[in-house]
Amino acid sequence: MPKITSLPPVTQKTDGTPTRLGNVSVEAISSPNTAEGKKVAVLDVQSRAISSGIRGRDDPSPIQRLSAELLAEIFMFCVSDIKKSIGRFERNKRTPIYLCRVCRRWKDVAFDLPGLWTTLSLNMRNVKPWQRKILPDLLNQWFTRSRHLPLTFKFTGSPSEALEPLSGLILPYAHRLRHFDFPSPDFVCQVPTESHSASTSPVGDSSWSTLRFHELESAIIRDVISVYDDRDAPLFPYAPRLQRIRMDNLSFTGPRIRLVLPWSQLTHLVLRNSIETHIWYQIFPMCPNLQHGFFCIGQEDNNEAPPTSQPVDHVTFDHLVELSLMFGAYMDVRVFSPFDFPALVTLTLVADAEDFLDKECFWTETDRRRCHQQLASVQRLSLNGEWPYELLLEGMEQIVELDLRYQFENFDEEFLSYLRPDQDFILPNLKVLTLELDCDNSAESEANVIADIIKFRRSTKSSPEGGIEKLSVVASVSRATRIACKDTLMDKLQPYFSDGFRLEIKDVDSRSRRLDLMATEWHDGMIDI
Repeated sequence: MPKITSLPPVTQKTDGTPTRLGNVSVEAISSPNTAEGKKVAVLDVQSRAISSGIRGRDDPSPIQRLSAELLAEIFMFCVSDIKKSIGRFERNKRTPIYLCRVCRRWKDVAFDLPGLWTTLSLNMRNVKPWQRKILPDLLNQWFTRSRHLPLTFKFTGSPSEALEPLSGLILPYAHRLRHFDFPSPDFVCQVPTESHSASTSPVGDSSWSTLRFHELESAIIRDVISVYDDRDAPLFPYAPRLQRIRMDNLSFTGPRIRLVLPWSQLTHLVLRNSIETHIWYQIFPMCPNLQHGFFCIGQEDNNEAPPTSQPVDHVTFDHLVELSLMFGAYMDVRVFSPFDFPALVTLTLVADAEDFLDKECFWTETDRRRCHQQLASVQRLSLNGEWPYELLLEGMEQIVELDLRYQFENFDEEFLSYLRPDQDFILPNLKVLTLELDCDNSAESEANVIADIIKFRRSTKSSPEGGIEKLSVVASVSRATRIACKDTLMDKLQPYFSDGFRLEIKDVDSRSRRLDLMATEWHDGMIDI
């Protein structure tokens, strides 16, 4: 190819500017100091930029250049353990499925990351009818990817809806379940009859009784568990690590406890439905390592007083730090008699009926003295219901926090006399007081009473320990009433704020924060209870 030494000639405009190239040498174009050279340099820069952009389409983006190990760490950070679910996974950006849909590389990384597939929440309301047929296979694929890691599974739906997916999950994966939340294996406690054949459940009684829950630490059973008097109910016959269990509807048809559980190793036990006193007297002593307990104690079927004279094993609960007792009928302090609670810190007592107000019936001096001795370590006390406050509080000088918000309707002079130091000063160490204002008609006057209580108890003469340091008021009233109550409290208590006194007014609907068993939470991180 011949060497080019010049360009074609150009014509001149009337003003002398060239319209096309003339005799311009290659050296002039190549030189950065000439006008032609500068123009060519600009064009060269633009050309390189365009070419780079075109080539960049084939280069991986910065996120695509991340290593598989770093992607795995990001995936584990982004996907919340509790939010993984099959139901409506296409709308849930926190599920592993969503990550798998970005690109093939992300899918490969996610499929090869067992930790992404250890938790599953299945809500049958979000599963379409045609999808139910593939649920067993889908569950199997999900947990197969988790390899050998412990599993967390929550099922939301009716017991009938649970039969097929649970049968496909429990039998092959029972030994790997760590946290289990499901409706009810009520078939476990049934014996097949003409009205209840074994075919109603893919997991029969014999199959369940042979399951070995090696990893199970916590379980929630939301529907009926029926325990019969003539046969054992093998709920968790082998669960060496089980510590937390909540049963929402536990039913006993006889006087004996034939529910097979590792009672002695439980640290958390929540029984939401009412059980008779004699049943509680059998269950409670079987849990000597209990740390947190919630029980509903109902009236005996014969409508007589609790059989407190029946033989009950004496147990010292060295680890019990929180106890909640809900009484469906009367409150009898003698239910504590067979037990000791040296470590108990938080106590909640709920009474629905007013039968116990007959002081001569259940509140003798001997009974109260024994009760105060057993509860000597309690520092936080919550009372729900119409209580004879003076009988319970007089001997509990150690109380630091008192919660009287539940169902207390009238802060009258009688109540005021319990907490103001006109007579014997009860609860001298009280630092935190929680009350509720739930009636628009009386809330402002009650706010004045509350302010007087604080003023009385913060007086140096009456309260050598310094008095109440924090007042928490739950204002379940209208906005206007709440503002008026706040102004009243702020005005009357203003002198104490400079000394560290704290006022907290919560704008909360009382129904949403009353003693709601559905909102029970484990203190050590039990998920979604």
